[in-house]
Amino acid sequence: MRPILILLLSLCMAPLWAGPLEDGVRSFERGEYRQALQNWLPLAREGNADAQFNIGLMYAQGKGVDKDERQALAFYEQAAKQGHAEAQFNLGEAYFNGRGVIRSELSAIKWWTRAAEQGFAPARFNLGVVYLYGYSVAVDRKRGLSLISSAADAGYAPARDALNRIEREDLFKE
Repeated sequence: MRPILILLLSLCMAPLWAGPLEDGVRSFERGEYRQALQNWLPLAREGNADAQFNIGLMYAQGKGVDKDERQALAFYEQAAKQGHAEAQFNLGEAYFNGRGVIRSELSAIKWWTRAAEQGFAPARFNLGVVYLYGYSVAVDRKRGLSLISSAADAGYAPARDALNRIEREDLFKE
């Protein structure tokens, strides 16, 4: 009986978030950033990962708020801990490039791995590059090429371009 109650509660809560979340998206698309933020902040405080991610983007880009990498990362981390793949990817990017945090390839790999496990193609591509070139991990060309191929198969253009270049230049042939 309990799983059914949880399912019913989750189905009832989704529409409550959908309205303000979508209203925020529409406001953002119209360039009404402050209105978007007003829609998303209450949701973010309630734990909505999409709202947290969107606010993180606002801080990262300085849209409607002062650009602030640390604030962006705080919102990304909230969403990432809930399994939001794009937030996990962005955290990985921040750690890899040292944007708003101390540079850490291992932390980047941790977050990219979580996003890649959900099928997020850009994360698979980045991990493929990590394994091809051995950023804080042992070089594993087979794994690297497999990850890049997976991202390319998912339609991620940079991965397709990388595979074409690898084939054209006979890179990484044993």
